[in-house]
Amino acid sequence: MEGTQSKHFRRSAKLLTLLLTSLLIGTASAAVYNYLYMDVTPVKVYKAKVCFDEGDDATAAGVTIGTNQTYAEVRSLSGWPNATRVYEDPARINNTDTTKSFTIELKVNSYTGDKTQVDSFVIKLIDTVEGQKGTLTVTAAGDTTGALTIDSSEIWRLQFEIKWKAGARPSHQVQLVLELTVTGEGTGE
Repeated sequence: MEGTQSKHFRRSAKLLTLLLTSLLIGTASAAVYNYLYMDVTPVKVYKAKVCFDEGDDATAAGVTIGTNQTYAEVRSLSGWPNATRVYEDPARINNTDTTKSFTIELKVNSYTGDKTQVDSFVIKLIDTVEGQKGTLTVTAAGDTTGALTIDSSEIWRLQFEIKWKAGARPSHQVQLVLELTVTGEGTGE
């Protein structure tokens, strides 16, 4: 019996030694670092080529365009219960580039409030020359127009259509944050 216990003890000691050695090697190698550097300079500011503009209904919809036209607020949309209210031209998307088209996507970033009292909330993107280019039906965050192409020098108006349910009350309201993604701008020249 003593020989068997001695044999088990030696095996356990070897195993313990291997584990400790592995742990030391692992700890030592975890202390080795390589640093890589990237110099990113200069980072410049340039005027956005696709931007927001006020539309003909800007005052009625409470539209304010930010200083650099990369931000817009719409603060006065409302509607009656069981009736569709249409704001035909509160704000516009303007491609100021005279030679290049861009891919844009209008997307719901967040949609909160009394959504169950809204029968429909639709935003149409309408080219002032060719007509409707896209539709965004607002139901939840993530809703999107999908990728759309705005050609050089085109101006699209945003038409907001909201219909509250028949049981909606003046105390009901919703909050909507939209995000306009523009791809293909390149270097900003």
